[in-house]
Amino acid sequence: LLALDPATQPDAWRLHLDIAEILLEREDLDGAAHRTAQSIAARDTAPAHMVLARIALSRGELTAATREAGLAADLDPDSPGLASILQTNQP
Repeated sequence: LLALDPATQPDAWRLHLDIAEILLEREDLDGAAHRTAQSIAARDTAPAHMVLARIALSRGELTAATREAGLAADLDPDSPGLASILQTNQP
């Protein structure tokens, strides 16, 4: 995926997000956050905010995770995984 030029892709946001998800799985949180920011710059989507929420959870940043989950909910209340992230942050 890294060999692909986002400018030549019909959905550059999706390419950045796919790479971000791989980096997150590899526990490269900074790289995942950077690619997710690029995805959001190309197109603000609920899945991107869900990735940012997962990154925040991995860092132990519950407030940031809740904020990102809220942004995802604003964009798509039926976003996959949203309920589990919101439940994770309940006291």
